[in-house]
Amino acid sequence: MTEMFKFSRGAIEGAGQILSDTLAFDPDLSEGYSWFAFLKSVEIGQGFSDNPEADREQISSLILKALELDPYNDTALAIAGHLEAFIHHDFESALDYFDRALKINLYCAYAWGFSAITHCYMGKAEEALEMLSKSRKMMPFDPHPYYFDTARCIAYMLGGWHEEAAKVGLRVLRNNPNFYASYRPLISSLGHLGRQEEVEPILEKLKGVQPEFSVEWHLANYPPLDEETAEEYVKGLRLAGVSEE
Repeated sequence: MTEMFKFSRGAIEGAGQILSDTLAFDPDLSEGYSWFAFLKSVEIGQGFSDNPEADREQISSLILKALELDPYNDTALAIAGHLEAFIHHDFESALDYFDRALKINLYCAYAWGFSAITHCYMGKAEEALEMLSKSRKMMPFDPHPYYFDTARCIAYMLGGWHEEAAKVGLRVLRNNPNFYASYRPLISSLGHLGRQEEVEPILEKLKGVQPEFSVEWHLANYPPLDEETAEEYVKGLRLAGVSEE
């Protein structure tokens, strides 16, 4: 489903139609329901959702359907783990899903990649980077590199490696400016680095598409980090000039 990883509103709508048509043709396709759930999470993350609460309920139903159809599908389990972490902030359940996926298929690139994102949410930057390296080995020709490169930017930023985070984040932004999740760790790292001339147009662009973005919005919408890591993340945002509310 490379279309949805373009992250524009049109691409997301197009991917949704493709998935709807696919599931109408084959209603027993487990991964189809999983990717539909993932797509709904992207809509929430990108701010495209008109009713996030209803979409969260639909995500849970889609994941349940996918795993009822095929409880041993490694990709479906990996997506389920990611959504447990991103939507419900239940990291323990997420890790259980990843463990199940990797027991079925140790070479499941999505299990390693999505697990890395969950480890970012848990503030475990080094572990996340190790998992991202494994994911890349399993999927060297990643058809949607911007997604997991954003996770790499987050991991570098959380680990305090701000030069590396900025390098990766700027590359992602240059190649795919539609993925708004990549802006936040980049802005924080540039703030820590004191690179104000670079951060100002990036922050302006993000505020243009997500005018509600602020420190308060970030804390309310980003999966909870441990206190020390969250403080460093927010400190970078403040240094970059992000408003409090």
